Amino acid sequence: MLLAKGDEAAIAGAFARKTFENDVWLDFGLTLGKYSGNSVQSVNHNLAANGLATLNTSYNTTFRAPEVGVGRSFELGPYKMHPSLKLRYTEQRTRDVDAVILGRDISFSNFKTTTEEAIAGLTIQRSVEDWDLSAGMSLTWRNTNSDLATAEGARVRSTDTIGTLKLGALYHATDKINLNGFIEVGHGSKDFRSVSGGLSVSMEF
Repeated sequence: MLLAKGDEAAIAGAFARKTFENDVWLDFGLTLGKYSGNSVQSVNHNLAANGLATLNTSYNTTFRAPEVGVGRSFELGPYKMHPSLKLRYTEQRTRDVDAVILGRDISFSNFKTTTEEAIAGLTIQRSVEDWDLSAGMSLTWRNTNSDLATAEGARVRSTDTIGTLKLGALYHATDKINLNGFIEVGHGSKDFRSVSGGLSVSMEF
């Protein structure tokens, strides 16, 4: 249970797309960032009087995430199809982690976490009068390796798969006003579940 948290972050990114013949495109991207903060958490602990102990933590982390993607856009009858594949590598370094629980200092100085991701997706679009309708699905494979170790001394590693389905609608209310909405659900390994949605209005002046 997270009780309080304070963070400072700075993130910068650069992205480019090259389009070839037959509507084939290639994406390149790089994201760099740094964030630091502190947190106060209530965690399960069998030595605490009520089974819960307070964990105070402060941290300083930097990361970099290059990515490359390829895809193609084409029409199939009244539908526009957009299959794609994206590869992303993230390296995160955490330094000067100060952590105290039940008066015991469990701080450590430096560890690295790397994550490789492959994301395959397909988006289908169709226009009906004043509506632009879309349906998208994606499958993400994610492999994470960390310098951290479990209590048994094994390195922390995990491989996850996540599938998502997204439905969207864009309504052209006027020549300069658009209404946009979407809902997205996700399901994955290790009992991963997610639901998100949004509504927005865009106006041209």
